[in-house]
Amino acid sequence: MGATGKAEERIFCYTNYFGELTNFYPNTKFTVHFAGLELSTSRNNSTYSINPRLTGHFHKGTVQAFLDKDPILPLDSTIFIGYNPGFGSGYDLLLNSWCVDIGTLLNLGYPVVFTQANDYSDLRGELRVIDEIF
Repeated sequence: MGATGKAEERIFCYTNYFGELTNFYPNTKFTVHFAGLELSTSRNNSTYSINPRLTGHFHKGTVQAFLDKDPILPLDSTIFIGYNPGFGSGYDLLLNSWCVDIGTLLNLGYPVVFTQANDYSDLRGELRVIDEIF
């Protein structure tokens, strides 16, 4: 969630970072769906395979738009991860864009994980948003 062309898309397609998943879990097949307004237009609605057990799909848009157009993902094997989403930064437009997605995922019952770049402003702001809004 919140993937960008400069970070998550580039890391998936041009490094072996995500490929480590198949090293740690040799009997597991992974499908990673990247959704974000800042993904590249050139890779929008496309698929990129790292190896036979690791494939990425790219959806330029919000998580809500991704869920609206794609099949329901199984609850028992799906995790939504927001990489440094920034919704606690104090920027209202960013917060508002995340509120719909977070609310939808919580209502559907998916596990949701957020990472932060630091434990001061990012973590404190996002914990405050989650505590007060959700």
